[in-house]
Amino acid sequence: MKRAVFFLNAALFFLFSPLKAISPQQELRRLALINEAEKRLIYQDTYFLKLLYYEKNLFGHIKSRNNNPDFFLSKWGRINPNLEIKSLINGLFYEGGENNPQCAFPLRYVWFRKKLNIDEKEFPRPYCSDYEDWARQINPASINLVFAAGYLNNPSTLYGHTFLLLKKEKDTNASLLDYTVNYAAATGEEKGLFFALKGLFGLYNGNFTTMPYYLKIQEYVNMENRDLWEYPLSFSKEEKENLLMHLWELGKSSFPYYFFNKNCSWQLIPLIEIAKPDLKLKEKSGLWVIPSDTAKLIVSKAGTGDFEWRPSLVNKLKRKFSLLDEEEKKAFNELKKGKLNIILENKSMARIYEVYSDFLELEFQRGKIKKNEFDLKIDPILSYRASLGPQNTFENEQKPSISPIDGHESFKIYSGKIFSKKRDYYELGIRPAFCDLLDDNAGYIKNSQLKMGDLKLRYDAKNNKLFIKELALTEINSINPISPVDESLSWEVFLGWREFERNRYPENQGIFSLKGGPGLAMERAKLSSVFFAISDMEIRVGNPLKKGWAIGAGPKAGYKFSQKKFEMLFSSGFMSFISGKEKPVLESKLEMAYNINKNLAIRVTGSISAGKEESGIYIHKFFSPL
Repeated sequence: MKRAVFFLNAALFFLFSPLKAISPQQELRRLALINEAEKRLIYQDTYFLKLLYYEKNLFGHIKSRNNNPDFFLSKWGRINPNLEIKSLINGLFYEGGENNPQCAFPLRYVWFRKKLNIDEKEFPRPYCSDYEDWARQINPASINLVFAAGYLNNPSTLYGHTFLLLKKEKDTNASLLDYTVNYAAATGEEKGLFFALKGLFGLYNGNFTTMPYYLKIQEYVNMENRDLWEYPLSFSKEEKENLLMHLWELGKSSFPYYFFNKNCSWQLIPLIEIAKPDLKLKEKSGLWVIPSDTAKLIVSKAGTGDFEWRPSLVNKLKRKFSLLDEEEKKAFNELKKGKLNIILENKSMARIYEVYSDFLELEFQRGKIKKNEFDLKIDPILSYRASLGPQNTFENEQKPSISPIDGHESFKIYSGKIFSKKRDYYELGIRPAFCDLLDDNAGYIKNSQLKMGDLKLRYDAKNNKLFIKELALTEINSINPISPVDESLSWEVFLGWREFERNRYPENQGIFSLKGGPGLAMERAKLSSVFFAISDMEIRVGNPLKKGWAIGAGPKAGYKFSQKKFEMLFSSGFMSFISGKEKPVLESKLEMAYNINKNLAIRVTGSISAGKEESGIYIHKFFSPL
């Protein structure tokens, strides 16, 4: 029996090892290490399973989520951790200077040496020049978690994005040369329906990359106008070394990328747990994982101090413009038209030139002007500004007191009583994510709404009937007040199922609706008010419709008022159907919310739709899904 085991191990050794030849004494030592590893069940070690991303499937079979064969030393390493351990042992006997397994997987070997108390004198560590040069270049003094605010104009970044920032020593004066650790799906240029479907079913590969921070700032802050929030994390010297070693290993990795759970945000959790073995983060994801939720979880467990904030280019520009007086704003508008007739004192002119140069930068980043036009316009402005000398133009902006991780939780349950002429209802709502226009918006994008999977169930007590009032698969509202420095359009979209407004009691038939369109908004900051108008189009499909379908268009107008904990939203829309022989629909709604705290609110609503009136009172409660 022992002889059979010997030959089996020898066969495995030559099959899966990169070695050329070893001495009989080395072979005996190799077999002794294999026997010891098997006796101690090293391949079942919790940290080893984390290190190679092994998980059990529904049938109890173990398999690594990493689908890149280069991540494993054994041909069957992805599905057999025991064979991977044996190949790991074989790597200790590697002879040759190139492609040493210990250089390819440094953290794996550091852990294994400690686990089996392997003496470095017996197996000296090789010098890995490629890894050492790379690690020396990055050389982090501290680790930050960075949250990039959501960007509603890009479906893949609706909920924001998280990545790690590897910061150098503070006295280097080169913070923009710090490196980032980013995990993202390799989607190429693919967009549209197939983009969404492939993301839902994990048909994209996700990869880790390291790149200079200034590239991320250019992408997020300047091009996509997203604020960046940096949260310092607690990492010891050994843990920082663990992180670098594992990042080097992840250069040979790829994982199935799922938009809702195994996404850019969730993948940071196992990475941080590997670098900090004593940190207990939640290892299993639910049906969905949102970047702000994982940021809250990670910072709550490993955060060390206050956050840093990098406002987006558009937010910096809006702030500076709001600080201009009326004469300065008038001069700025003239400068935009190319004719500056107003000449003010040096400080005012300096303020105007600085705002206009930022405005030109924003126009260039958004692609509204070409590079040559940008250069022609901005060069004389910078020259004029330089000629005015040092001026105390704008004080440094104070960072917000509340960041995205301090906002309300993303998962919400709400219930209420609805009153109407013919019947009363009880309503229960479940919203997996994320925010609406009446929620406490501290830490969220102002005047925005992003709801997915919002389900409203109603119970008709008189008829003992439970039915679906509405299921919003996606509902997005982006209200962008027009200003001289930002003329972005507002817009909205709804995709989902809802009750047909012309049902006859007690029918509860529904229709599928795709509705949305662009619009304009205007803000009156002194009145805490925003006015908006949307030009909507709608496609309807359903049995209640005369032809089973209908296409319509019409205007919608609204008003939003915010004052401390109180929010009010009024909207009224008219939809006329240009095909399908459906009657026009006038719908108006008034909603008021009092946010008792960030995770608890009371709401009162009143609405009229196709002549049917109803009102309701609700309680809304927010929860963390993690």
